[in-house]
Amino acid sequence: MIRDRMTRLKHSAARLQLLRRLFGDVRGATLPMMAVAMIPTVAATGAAIDLGRAYLVKSQLSAAVDAAALAGGRNSTSTEARDAQIDQYFNANFPDGYLGTSLLNLDKSPEEVPDPLPNTVNVEVTARVSMPTLFMKLFGYTAIPISASAQAETGRNYGALQAVLVLDNTGSMSASDAGGGKSRIAALREAAKSFVNTILNEDADQETIAIGFVPYNTSVNVGRLIKSQYLVDIPGFTNVAATNARGWAGCVEAGDTIADLSSASTVMESDLYDTNDGGTPDGVTVPKIRPLLVPPIMLSRYQSSSSMENWYTMPTKTVNISGTNYTVIDGEPWTSLVIAYYHGTDRLAGRTITVTSGGNTYVNVSRLRARYRSSDSWLSYSSYFKAPVVWSPTGNKNYPSPNMDCVAEARVPQWGDDPTTLSSWIDDNNHAINPGLGTHSNIGMTWGYRMLRNPELFTSITPENPDGRPETEAIILMTDGFINYISASDSLGLSNRTVNDPYPAKTGSTIEIGHGYHTAYRLPFEKNLTQYQTNTSTYSWPLSYADYYAEAQMALRLLKVCEAARKAGIRVYTIAFKIEADDQSTRDIYRQCATTESYFYDTADSTELSNAFREIAVDLVQLQLTK
Repeated sequence: MIRDRMTRLKHSAARLQLLRRLFGDVRGATLPMMAVAMIPTVAATGAAIDLGRAYLVKSQLSAAVDAAALAGGRNSTSTEARDAQIDQYFNANFPDGYLGTSLLNLDKSPEEVPDPLPNTVNVEVTARVSMPTLFMKLFGYTAIPISASAQAETGRNYGALQAVLVLDNTGSMSASDAGGGKSRIAALREAAKSFVNTILNEDADQETIAIGFVPYNTSVNVGRLIKSQYLVDIPGFTNVAATNARGWAGCVEAGDTIADLSSASTVMESDLYDTNDGGTPDGVTVPKIRPLLVPPIMLSRYQSSSSMENWYTMPTKTVNISGTNYTVIDGEPWTSLVIAYYHGTDRLAGRTITVTSGGNTYVNVSRLRARYRSSDSWLSYSSYFKAPVVWSPTGNKNYPSPNMDCVAEARVPQWGDDPTTLSSWIDDNNHAINPGLGTHSNIGMTWGYRMLRNPELFTSITPENPDGRPETEAIILMTDGFINYISASDSLGLSNRTVNDPYPAKTGSTIEIGHGYHTAYRLPFEKNLTQYQTNTSTYSWPLSYADYYAEAQMALRLLKVCEAARKAGIRVYTIAFKIEADDQSTRDIYRQCATTESYFYDTADSTELSNAFREIAVDLVQLQLTK
């Protein structure tokens, strides 16, 4: 028995020793044990990664439907246009295949845009995607469905709004290429009225909405809206009724300015009076605003016998000098204007045009010459400049000096206007002014800005909104062409410069510009924008300067006033219309002028133009996400 017991003890000790070796040596046992232990860990980690990816997808998808719903609300003129806008904004914010997802469906509601369009825009966008899993598929979950929905609504609950529409009325707007047989100016009138009707819908509180307008071409017509103490008085011109053929219609000069600016568009020079307000005009530290007084324009196309009545004679008087009677220009600013226009006292006419007596210089009208077309014949002053017709923006005739190229009078924002009144104003006061050969959008933008930020200049602007509610301010700038300043040169030995005729019926023909085109910046000869000039190697006096430099200066001034508006909290929207396909530089200028990239619209026909104005209107009445 003792022997058996000893044998069992030995066997037990051997087994114990074996167990100790087995448990002491973990080299072979660790992997299976860890594998078993990691199963729940891997599952949890994999799920966390997949769920994290799902969170990113959900977040991006929500942002995409939000943007798409807002875009669809802004463009609800037609189902096709609305859906295209929704697709564009959704795809931009949720690229195809984002984190491996597949788009299951993108639903738009309502399926069809109502006709007629209701006052309240209500658009819902729902998107559903499938996101493949990376780790959870090990446990049978191969994909995760994700959805997001957004609803946009507008037309109610917005605060006070003050907006100014700065509208292109240049000669090119007469072109009948806007689609549907419409002219560009007709398309603009329709688009502007769609803006008004969208803003002033049935839900709108008209007493808290004010909309103004600034038509422009090479100048703007705000002079008779400005308080008289801020204007330069020109007897025989500014104090004559606009119904008088020689009376002032109201267009103004750009203001004293600095030539050849080189500063950045973000720099606001205090004495840049054609762009910044620079303070209240007092005629001492800040120059007063000068009425735009155009001298006899020598556009030879309009100097035919059939249009003689379009021209005017400046005031004259008789002076006796050393026993001889002379018919001379009567006083200032007429005398200085003619001398400037003739490039001095003896340049254009090829002989002196002045007589002097007692220290006074007079312009002798019998010495003035006007070049007729491209021939070498010269006709006297009295043969050309006949009495003008009364100025009117809707007349068939070319506007006579001293109001040549003058657009219709602007309209200041007025609280409580109704859509019918504003729509009638748009129809009656927006016309393609002929010849209108320059596009000075910077001037239009400057006066739109002043209506919002310098209301003290005007006789009838009420600065504060009636109810004191939070106010949105906006400028909508529309143009159909690049900023340009038509410079031209002509003198005794120079040929007239020719430019394309803006009249559609005259396609392919040209207009001859005598030796300068008068705009808000006065004559090219006066070099108010730039001192750069050409032909100095041939002629000893500065005859002309390059368009390029003047246009660059106006573009810089436009960007400066756009920047000033942004800094003042004014939203700036820009609409380019019918810009040439290869003219990217113009698009870039107006894109940079807009407050944000999304506030720039590039339109090619009347439908797109109306859609742009309506989208802006919806944006201004605070399109909001309601879900």
